[in-house]
Amino acid sequence: MAVINPADKLRFGEDSTPRIYANAKKAAEEAGLELRIAADEVAIGGFYARYVNGAVETPAGRHPAEPWQWEALKTLLLNYVANYKKPPDPEALKALLFAAGLQ
Repeated sequence: MAVINPADKLRFGEDSTPRIYANAKKAAEEAGLELRIAADEVAIGGFYARYVNGAVETPAGRHPAEPWQWEALKTLLLNYVANYKKPPDPEALKALLFAAGLQ
């Protein structure tokens, strides 16, 4: 799984963030899940991930993170919802944290 640094989006002139959000929202609606997306939080059904005081908080624990890592994780979580129409299970969350450089 590849992660694009959000700063590179500006350099390359491509930002697919609105499309990712729209796809996740549509998938969550189809699955009957509540989806909340904010600058510092993503909640999918009973799952949550937050960026607080320089760290990402998830059910898998607290991980020190740079802002770009939070943005990468947020994008990965929304892609997961768009693809699987459910929140990540513990194994999937572990893989997403790894992909964002948080484990």
